Amino acid sequence: MANQIFSRRLRQLRIEKGVNTMEMSLALGMTKSYIYNIEHGYAYPSMTQFFSICEYLDIPPYDFMLFEPKTTSKQEELLDLISGWSN
Repeated sequence: MANQIFSRRLRQLRIEKGVNTMEMSLALGMTKSYIYNIEHGYAYPSMTQFFSICEYLDIPPYDFMLFEPKTTSKQEELLDLISGWSN
């Protein structure tokens, strides 16, 4: 469950920043598929990568972890669909 929460939080913050997975991956020196895999729970960043992600998203690591999902399964489906769109 905690892994799903982490993935949702990353996706939420990326979308709030207004960037797609390609933009985020290029800024962080990661592949687009790696960001996708993190957002979908297939992979998780190292602590160093996590701190880089937090810096990119302009959020303290502590605040990243302060998250209680308030979305329904339908909202999650919409977030999944939107996260695949390119600008």
